[in-house]
Amino acid sequence: MILVLGISLLLASCSTGSTPTPKPTPTPTPTTPPVNTAPASSAEIPPVPRNVNTGNYDCSSLKGSGVTPLSLRLNRGADIYDQGTHVPGQLRGLSDTPETLQDLLYTTKSIINNMYYGYSTVNLDDLHESAYKAFKKDFPNKLNTYLLSDEWASYSNLSDARQALVDTKMDSYIDGVKDGHTFYMNRAQTDADKNGSAPTPVLGVSLALVPGQDGLILTDARLNGPALTAGMRRGDVILSINGTALTRTASLLDDQQYAAFRKVLTSAISAGGDLVMNVKTAGQQHMVRATPAVLTGTSLPWGEVRTDTGGKQHYYIHIPTFSSVGPQRSQSVPMPIASRVHQLVADAQSKGVDNIVMDLRGNGGGLLIEFVGAAAAFAPNIAGESTRYIDGSSIKFAYSASNVVLTDGCGLYNQNYPVQNTAQWKGKMVVLVDGKSASASEMFSTNMQAAGIKVIGSDTYGVGATSTYHLDLPGGRSMSVTAGRTYINDKPVAESVKPDIVSLDNYAQLADTGVDNTLQTAYRELNK
Repeated sequence: MILVLGISLLLASCSTGSTPTPKPTPTPTPTTPPVNTAPASSAEIPPVPRNVNTGNYDCSSLKGSGVTPLSLRLNRGADIYDQGTHVPGQLRGLSDTPETLQDLLYTTKSIINNMYYGYSTVNLDDLHESAYKAFKKDFPNKLNTYLLSDEWASYSNLSDARQALVDTKMDSYIDGVKDGHTFYMNRAQTDADKNGSAPTPVLGVSLALVPGQDGLILTDARLNGPALTAGMRRGDVILSINGTALTRTASLLDDQQYAAFRKVLTSAISAGGDLVMNVKTAGQQHMVRATPAVLTGTSLPWGEVRTDTGGKQHYYIHIPTFSSVGPQRSQSVPMPIASRVHQLVADAQSKGVDNIVMDLRGNGGGLLIEFVGAAAAFAPNIAGESTRYIDGSSIKFAYSASNVVLTDGCGLYNQNYPVQNTAQWKGKMVVLVDGKSASASEMFSTNMQAAGIKVIGSDTYGVGATSTYHLDLPGGRSMSVTAGRTYINDKPVAESVKPDIVSLDNYAQLADTGVDNTLQTAYRELNK
């Protein structure tokens, strides 16, 4: 059963505070027309009291109150799809289907005012009012007359261009919270978030520009994706696609150049058939043929034995994400990423390799249960964290006896999630991070540092201090909201992870020589 969070349920969680002191009876004055000082949006977007944290949750107050703390409403469910950092739930606004622009704005306001618990200093009331006024400039009629369309339905009275305008304004609205964990997802992004990928053929890679050079460099390749299957790895540079060279244009800025190169790739994929690419590997050019494919579901960790220049073997594991979705994630396998990490650890042990390089570069985070389960392969007694919410409630994620255990702070909820085929690493290990390592990967790295395992790379993205929940919005949209603050060993987690050994990635060097300097730094550390 999918957890459904209703607006009425959200509003019931607002803090009421102490009883206000009665105001004295005013002295009668001549009758004058009342001055309307209420915000302009109040007629269409009703006020939503802002939930304010007043300390730890009073668990004794729950008896017979009918109130459910956020720790339960955001983490308890009949199946894994209600758990961790991804909570689908249809939050409805003021009217029945079809959903309207009024629904969208009211629901967004309700989520932010009832759940947001990050460290932003933005005045949220001003933000809501500013967003309302911005919408009214382009949508001047009553907001409940603008019908939204979701990804699969076309009952809207808005053109595609107007639907896109809604998304642009919503993006600006939610970005206005100024919190890296709180953001808007349009219809396509929502679908991809729930299914792991958009249902279009892809190469299964992450790409970047090479400073001052032609082509696109691979920074990541997905397990079983077309690129990895074709033998491509991090550091390979695509110089041409189906005969079209990826040559820099001097007049273009980097973001424009990247978009132009990506357009060549997407156009070639849209044309159908194989991609024939001129690829540079460690300075040497060769041709690679790959067949784009639809990749849905979870991007799983992968690993292989690598040998350094001195002949020493290392087991390399790359975890691209801690976000897992179906079909890999299911009732029988609730944590496919964590289980895969344990499987890779067992593979390293079977091959007699005595050290592991854990690469979390580019890992933007994901489910808390996945990171805890994965961390348990290396530091079972430390793996875990706790999350505290704006209403004072909390939930703890810990590892015990091959299970990730969720325990509510009031003792109202306890749930075990099994890790499949557990293994325990006893050898050396280092962790690689970069500026794109975020959220759950920051918590994983913090756990490893607490266990005495060194982290190598550059400062991480900087959202590790908070926890995110993804909630559905009307019209097939959704949003990510920072609803929890994270703690490890009862201490607040730092926003970003400071590596023990600083090593900055050098894409130009990687493209020319194939030498990944951060990986080489890891090898040197492990060889001591």
